[in-house]
Amino acid sequence: MSERKKLSREVVELTWLQRGIEAFFIAFKMGGPEARYRPFFDYMGFELLCKSYLLGCRAKDYENLSFQNGLAKVNAIAKKELGHNLWDIICKILRQKPTGKIAIILSRDFDGFSGDDFIKTLEAAYVECRYPVPEPISKKFPIPGSKGLSRDPILSTGLTKFSYTVAREILSYIKDDFSIEVPQGFLETLIPKSEFLRFSNLFFIAQ
Repeated sequence: MSERKKLSREVVELTWLQRGIEAFFIAFKMGGPEARYRPFFDYMGFELLCKSYLLGCRAKDYENLSFQNGLAKVNAIAKKELGHNLWDIICKILRQKPTGKIAIILSRDFDGFSGDDFIKTLEAAYVECRYPVPEPISKKFPIPGSKGLSRDPILSTGLTKFSYTVAREILSYIKDDFSIEVPQGFLETLIPKSEFLRFSNLFFIAQ
């Protein structure tokens, strides 16, 4: 790649979007013993798609730089400025897109948990899916009247439903604000095809 070539918003958007969708697809395909890692990849997909929109909003910070310097700037924005705190990332999106539906989604019920609950859950899953922890997030959701029993939002089907709902909203922002969509050619590379078709029906089509 020539050093004189400039990094474009479209390249950044498509790179981050595609990585995010790949993460969601990996999570979708996991079953059996692998299934406990599914929320970790849902977290990755969620963060990548949210950051893709915010990086698109910052295009003026990297589009005039050389390609390599532009990549370094994007990396600095994503790691140092946006960080990994999902609440902070979501708040930045709400400020950037106050007319969007994210606030409504956060208050919705997804299989007995709110969208707010699932932001906390995704952050917890990033750690809990990889390491034993002394205080799992399930402890924050005790079952009333039971003796020490609780609901585990990490294992809830609502977690994936919430993540997909936010992802679809983010995709709509990127399309409306930047006229950028995920190319069909990329989607056709996701294999196995039979799994992708089932994933596509859940991920891209509002339930």
